[in-house]
Amino acid sequence: MLKEFLSTWVPVINERLETFFREKEALPRKFTEINSRTIDFIRDFTLSPGKRVRPVLVIAGYLTREENVPNSVLDVATAVEMFHAFLLTHDDFMDRDEFRRGQPTVWKRYENLGVSRHLAYSLAVVAGDLLYTYVFQRILGTDLSPEKKLGVIERLLETMELTGYGQNIDLYLTEMPLEKVRLDNVLLLYELKTGVYTISFPLTLGAWLAGCDESTLKVLHDFGVKAGTAFQIHDDIIGVFGDPEKTGKPVGSDIREGKRTFLIVEAYRRGSEEDRRVIEEFLGREDEGSVRRVMEIIESTGALEEARRLEKSLTEEAVALLEPLDIREDIKQFLKEFAVYLIRREK
Repeated sequence: MLKEFLSTWVPVINERLETFFREKEALPRKFTEINSRTIDFIRDFTLSPGKRVRPVLVIAGYLTREENVPNSVLDVATAVEMFHAFLLTHDDFMDRDEFRRGQPTVWKRYENLGVSRHLAYSLAVVAGDLLYTYVFQRILGTDLSPEKKLGVIERLLETMELTGYGQNIDLYLTEMPLEKVRLDNVLLLYELKTGVYTISFPLTLGAWLAGCDESTLKVLHDFGVKAGTAFQIHDDIIGVFGDPEKTGKPVGSDIREGKRTFLIVEAYRRGSEEDRRVIEEFLGREDEGSVRRVMEIIESTGALEEARRLEKSLTEEAVALLEPLDIREDIKQFLKEFAVYLIRREK
């Protein structure tokens, strides 16, 4: 069910994204070369190979009650993917990530033109802002009723607000001494930045458009929070122990970037005084020896095992929430398979 659903709808989303950018590109090309570059960078980044998790969940949410997906819902799903691209564009320069999906990030594409890093970051801010503008243009251009358009925008803005609070936590934790980082703050960050924004928001948005009642929307939201938190914990595992050929990032990339992830905080919490000293000293270093030493501590303290236990437990809880839900059985099965897929993927 999972593969069939994705193979059906991912190409549809990609085609609609391509159409949107073909229609959009004429205007910026009137305004000097830098704006031509910008629309090229935005388009190529948004269309770069990805899982399209969020727009697919909009569609799945709609199909919990309906049999067919109208163009208006496909347009909303497309807007949700552009919303994702907007957030990634800003997130990448905040984290100084040079690659995403195996390709240069937007700010890096600007830097590759030969401009200063500060200017590259600044141009990436504007590129992200333009993507955010496109999100609302896409929503307002649908043939939904004015009330439905307003409802979609309200839900998107609620999600943007929560994601912003999550991003503040994320950024603040990177400067906080490890001894002061609390595990519950890390899990709160995962709920806000991944649980809500990645799963709950698109899934409940589609279900709301289909006319699902509040009790159903609440269960789907809770499903999303649990599955999304498991998703992020699995991302932490991939971010340290993932295959570089599949992730597009070097081994131990989260360690190199000094991220305060569940794995790092749990290893620090469980570790000996010497383990903690090593983590504090080596976290954020680029050299292979330092990265490998921290990886060893993550494993020896049981932090990796605990992460795997927690992601499995959260996924089981998420799946259990769906059992009594009165929605289409094929969509229920898709969501169950999807939740399991999130913690079995390799990138």
